[in-house]
Amino acid sequence: SSGINAEWPLRPGGPVLGKDSVDRIFESIMLDHYSKFEAALWFGHQTTSVAISPSPDVAHLAGITLKPTPKTFPATLRIHGFIPATDLHNPPYVSRHVLLHAGPRSPVKVTSKTPDLRVILNEGLRAKDCVAIVDIGLGWFGVVSSHLPKSE
Repeated sequence: SSGINAEWPLRPGGPVLGKDSVDRIFESIMLDHYSKFEAALWFGHQTTSVAISPSPDVAHLAGITLKPTPKTFPATLRIHGFIPATDLHNPPYVSRHVLLHAGPRSPVKVTSKTPDLRVILNEGLRAKDCVAIVDIGLGWFGVVSSHLPKSE
């Protein structure tokens, strides 16, 4: 995706890796696998900005025949409802991600009187042993769950 012109795999007698080409390779790896992806998580009229890690990339779906295949991952995630975690068992998935706090430069304004939806959601899912069903567009859905153990 970064346009690096090298023959792979590198072998003796092949292209020489110099400082510039190594810099481009690491920059490509950083952009492809470690860049921050922010999205707005909505539930009713409440919203919060979340960072999704690792950054969702639909390019790895090329070998998977699912229809319709999304071109990009949406920047808005809408929670449609909740189901008991025991009803879900082991769902098939294409990728797994962690929702993190997006940080101070997030597009969603939060005041000291506004409760953080991400924290409320995590505590509610953990306490009730439920998962949230999230619409990610084009007929695709995701599941948000709490991975913290339920306190007794």
